[in-house]
Amino acid sequence: MKSHFKGAAMTIPNRHGQPWSPDEVAYLREAVNTTRYQDIADHLGRTLTAVRVKAFSEDVNPSTIGERNRNSKHSDHDVELCRALYAEGLTPSVIAEKMEIPKGTVCAIVHHRIRQFPTPGGSFQQ
Repeated sequence: MKSHFKGAAMTIPNRHGQPWSPDEVAYLREAVNTTRYQDIADHLGRTLTAVRVKAFSEDVNPSTIGERNRNSKHSDHDVELCRALYAEGLTPSVIAEKMEIPKGTVCAIVHHRIRQFPTPGGSFQQ
């Protein structure tokens, strides 16, 4: 089926309305922490809404804490290093230059506005 939008390809889900197989649920559980919902939906032949609803009903949380979050830009090691350097007296500007991270991000890290908690089970777990 073609889309009504010129130049746009429309993907029709081929599993629409069908029950979820155990393999599909297993894939969802594995992929949800590293893959966008839309990519999971495309892979499984499901709609975006179906993937979101199933993830919610399976109690799969894609908002993982720390570096395992699929939107994370900095490793737990980099975050902890920024905080350690700040605790030693370096300014956010110096840390930003050394770590090649934007100054605003360094400020948010060292003042715990982002990444308040380390990755559960990670090497920096206390």
